[in-house]
Amino acid sequence: MKFKRHFFAEAILILLVMDLLTSCATRKESTKSFNKQCLPRLVAWNEFTRGQILIKSSEASDSSSRELYGNGNTHVVRFFKNNRLTVTKVFDVNGEQLSQINYSDDSLLNLRWDMCKNNQVNYECIFYKGDAYGLSRKWGCDSSMQEEGFTFKNERFGIWHVRNDMGKITVINYKKYSLVDSLGVMTIVSN
Repeated sequence: MKFKRHFFAEAILILLVMDLLTSCATRKESTKSFNKQCLPRLVAWNEFTRGQILIKSSEASDSSSRELYGNGNTHVVRFFKNNRLTVTKVFDVNGEQLSQINYSDDSLLNLRWDMCKNNQVNYECIFYKGDAYGLSRKWGCDSSMQEEGFTFKNERFGIWHVRNDMGKITVINYKKYSLVDSLGVMTIVSN
């Protein structure tokens, strides 16, 4: 039964990848075509990948490790399941959580959150081998959206919404839509 369930998940994943690999780059690089043709697939990739990372990282841990500051407060806590890193939490010297990294099954993909002092997430992005990919979101500690858009290997592409110091949202089109096609090959394979 376990084999069939994983085979089914991998088959769905293959169909998703095939859909993502349908080229957006061959379309005219305009805001309208990006929003209509590419944006739904990018959002689907991001939400699927984010969801899979959160499922794997939320499994109950069976061990953990701690690094401490000189004052005895926790600096870093790492949680493991079957010797696999699932979550890393980083704290400042006063014990306030600064960030959390949630890891995929193979730990190559991870979902990073930076935190405000009230433990509210103010930055979220998926990383692969240390580089940002997919939807990148940044909020102020008052929950206001500061910037939102897509990245590929730390490079911004497509439409970004950025709030300036006066609170006005500006739309920036970085174009570079050919990066969309590369994003589809990065997926989580269920084992």
